[in-house]
Amino acid sequence: MSERGERPRCAWLGDARGALPVARALVEANLGELVVAAECGDLAGDLLALVPGLRLERDWESLLTRADLCVVVIASDADGVLEGARQLARSGARLLVWVGGSATRLFSELTLLDAESPGRLYPLLPQRHLPAVSQLTDDLARQKLGGLLSVQFARTQPGIALDAATLDRDFLHDVDVLRSVLGHFEQLTAFRHADATGRILQATTTLGGPQLPPIVWQANPGSAGVWTLTLVGNLGRVEVAANDRELTLQRDGAAVQRWPWHDAVHGAARQTIEDALTGPLGADQPAGQRTTWDDLLRGVELLAATQESLRRRRTIDVLFEAPSERNLFKSHMTAAGCGLLLLTPVLVVLYLLVAAAFPLPEWLKIGLVILVFAPFGLFLLLQALVWITRPSAAEIVVQDGTPESPRAESPQT
Repeated sequence: MSERGERPRCAWLGDARGALPVARALVEANLGELVVAAECGDLAGDLLALVPGLRLERDWESLLTRADLCVVVIASDADGVLEGARQLARSGARLLVWVGGSATRLFSELTLLDAESPGRLYPLLPQRHLPAVSQLTDDLARQKLGGLLSVQFARTQPGIALDAATLDRDFLHDVDVLRSVLGHFEQLTAFRHADATGRILQATTTLGGPQLPPIVWQANPGSAGVWTLTLVGNLGRVEVAANDRELTLQRDGAAVQRWPWHDAVHGAARQTIEDALTGPLGADQPAGQRTTWDDLLRGVELLAATQESLRRRRTIDVLFEAPSERNLFKSHMTAAGCGLLLLTPVLVVLYLLVAAAFPLPEWLKIGLVILVFAPFGLFLLLQALVWITRPSAAEIVVQDGTPESPRAESPQT
């Protein structure tokens, strides 16, 4: 809930059915007041059943007239929804972005917006907040497993073959869990095994990080959607298993705790939304459970590295640099420099043509020469201002999450 203890007034934008647990957690946990929805298509009936008094609007423009909206849930990556997200964020709303479908598109469309207005975008990655995952993170922090020997994340996708889009979405959420539990990764190797017709029968990705054993993520087709995360250390073995009925935590082969799957998902969604609505997290919450836009960015970059590994058929070294004012400054200056390199010769030719065709007084010639070369000279002078946007050592540590390395994951091609 909000910092003032009041329920924020919320809007819903999009038609993704997979985001319904977010709406249920928002309303049933009394975290926010869902008052209006737009561009929700066939999802309108489900939202009205959840909130009978919900106002339905046809498009996102209607939401801009609502000055009382503090939070907007983005539940699609359609063109209209993304445009609405940009405008609503610029008007001051906080966006809770459901990560499903084409996460790469969400990343590319909204990352610069996050760099312009830090803290307004919050990705919904609730899987890391599942109670069994939280206990696993606590076990590692207390070194109950000792040194890690192996880590495996095995997922089964319903069907006789793997769907590529679903595979990418699952990997994005699963690798976020692995990052929250284990830290950042520096290498990635991906394989996909297909039959003669091109159907994907198995997908395997091996991740490596500093002081970590090989981490294997694997997906196979099967009769039901289940997943298992297994960590083996020299002091014991811990396994988190999930299916559509329950979530289980096992230690050394014995189940120590079980949660009904619906309750576990609801609790994880609630925790994710609470984090988004309360702003900066307190010092009492484990750092590995924080969810920021950089978490989505790093997941998408790892997904891009997976595609690069498949294309090149080799291991990819991964680095990462979060978007910052320095990066934006350098990008803008590079674009401006390229434009000036093209414009200056054109202006020189035009000056020579004018000077040859018309008799010009000396003072005018000098003035025209200054006008031709002044923009390029000013550009070179502005290059010296890049030190203003240089991040401090503390900012580098916060972005990376570890003081030892100022850079983490991003595919290097």
